Amino acid sequence: MKYNLWILFALFFGLNTYVFGISKIDSLENKIKTEKQDTIRIKLLYQLSKELYQNRDFKKALLYNEQRLTLVKKAGTSRDLVIVYSNIGICYNELAFYDKAIAFYYKALQTCNKYKINDDIIYSNIFESIGLTYDNLNNSDLAQIYYARALKIYKKMKSEPGIASCLGEIGIIYDKKGKYTEALRNYRQANQLYIKLQDTEGNFSTNNNIGLLYQNTKRYDSALYFYNKCVDIANQMKADYLLIPARLNLGNLYNMTGKYALAYSSISQGLALAKSQAELPMIQKGYEYLSDYYSKVKDFEKAYKYLDTSAILKDSLYSSEINSRTAEMQAKYEFEKNEADNERLQRENVSQSLALSKKTNLIHWLILTLTLIILASAAIIRNTRIKKKTAKELRIKNLEIEKQKKELESLVITKDKFFSIIAHDLKSPFNSLLGFSDLLYKNFSELNDTEKYEYIEQVHHSSQGLFELLENLLQWSCAQMGKMEWKPEKVDMEKIFANNISILQIGLNNKMISIESNINSNSNAIVYADPNMVLTIVRNLLTNALKFTNNGGTIKIHFTPMDGHIKFTISDNGMGISEENQKKLFQIDEKFKTSGTAGEKGTGLGLLLCKEFVKINKGEIWVESELGKGSSFSFTLPVYSQN
Repeated sequence: MKYNLWILFALFFGLNTYVFGISKIDSLENKIKTEKQDTIRIKLLYQLSKELYQNRDFKKALLYNEQRLTLVKKAGTSRDLVIVYSNIGICYNELAFYDKAIAFYYKALQTCNKYKINDDIIYSNIFESIGLTYDNLNNSDLAQIYYARALKIYKKMKSEPGIASCLGEIGIIYDKKGKYTEALRNYRQANQLYIKLQDTEGNFSTNNNIGLLYQNTKRYDSALYFYNKCVDIANQMKADYLLIPARLNLGNLYNMTGKYALAYSSISQGLALAKSQAELPMIQKGYEYLSDYYSKVKDFEKAYKYLDTSAILKDSLYSSEINSRTAEMQAKYEFEKNEADNERLQRENVSQSLALSKKTNLIHWLILTLTLIILASAAIIRNTRIKKKTAKELRIKNLEIEKQKKELESLVITKDKFFSIIAHDLKSPFNSLLGFSDLLYKNFSELNDTEKYEYIEQVHHSSQGLFELLENLLQWSCAQMGKMEWKPEKVDMEKIFANNISILQIGLNNKMISIESNINSNSNAIVYADPNMVLTIVRNLLTNALKFTNNGGTIKIHFTPMDGHIKFTISDNGMGISEENQKKLFQIDEKFKTSGTAGEKGTGLGLLLCKEFVKINKGEIWVESELGKGSSFSFTLPVYSQN
């Protein structure tokens, strides 16, 4: 959205002034209804559409300009026709009907050529208006051409408002192309002129553009300074239409710098204002920034919703069909302009010989044909590039949406699993614990020592299982929410395995299970990882091996150096896992739980935690198993390097 477009509109109207002293819109409407003379009605319609435009009622301004056009064709001058075409184009641009805006600008130029209207003010304003509309269509190359044409005329007329406006718009083009030094120079020159002219709205526009430039170059403090200046200017002017981009840009900056509460507040304010003003491009930007906000706060459902809404609006505003139609109108205008120039040259050289005249005509027609071929080729190439670019952007957006959809589905599954564990797996050990402790409490004096010992042993086992479950549940929840801090350091795996085996020694003795390991003090099994996470990985895998190894069995621990990593394998000779059930391991959405050889219970959460921690520490984990022959769980961790 360009904020000085209404100035151009006023300049066009200023070419034809007729003051009745009527300032109220309803008074003008009543006057038009009773006026019979067409020439006076034309001037009244001019006054009314101007009032409506300045009140930002673009739809009604367009409606009365169209009525004015009908009367101008009947009773107006060729100059009136040029101006009303231009005014209609400006209204369409404000309403985001860019193809129609371009069409009326070219009608204005064609009328100038047809009636030989050589007026620098008219041409400069039409050229700048065309540049603005092409800029809105993201066609920077054509926009820059028309801005340059307008700037040349403004400098010739020494029109400081026009020069300032064009410098600012050319700065935007440089900014889009990544030429930030040239862009900043243009912005500052424009701002100096606006300050000199005491043009507050122009000052707002350049401050906003400088803020965008600093944001694009990651100078966030400077961007924040200029955005806040824009908010202050908009508030001082009490101009909601300026507060819209100021609030949206400020919210986008807060998004980028992680100040999410401020981002949501600012974007919501800007979007609400944009909706009240029916500013479609600003509404589209607001939805885009809201989607980015919800994505950053991990609310992927809302992020997807607003991204989809933004994409639909963007497609309607910047479709390739519009670009195609504007390219066709550009070629048509250039053709008609060249044709008019050729006719003028023929009249000026009528005194030349017939042979030279024929030769000149032939050259002109060859040039014209070549020009048409070049223009047609350029249009085809540009449209092809636009289509490819649009298709590529659509593919990228679809991939992003699909990724966010999968993340959302994963979050739903994670939530369901979490509540399943709380509802069932956490409840079961508590029931056991409460049951046996209740028996002890109520029947303590009636129980013999053997029964007391058995009940106490059951309470102890239930408490151990409950503690293990709660610890895994807490760690897994922290990992899922991104709150698990990763602090890698040098870790001696021989000590990690030794500590865990020592903790599990009672269980090993009870089931008469032996340990075979090739990891010892001389193994040099040193990795670079978070020691607490590694401790949890090894504890869970050893606990599983203990559960699923038969009495009198063997657990083997083996390490193998690899390229940049070390592989650790924990094997048991227990019951094994079927190929079908192996696929369910490490998956939160698959329910697979098996009791140990001594009836030990588990939740399957331990393996999920192992997978999460191995991934965080830049390793991999997998299982190899065969029913009746045991299982081998392997994982890798990066080898420690002093460099």
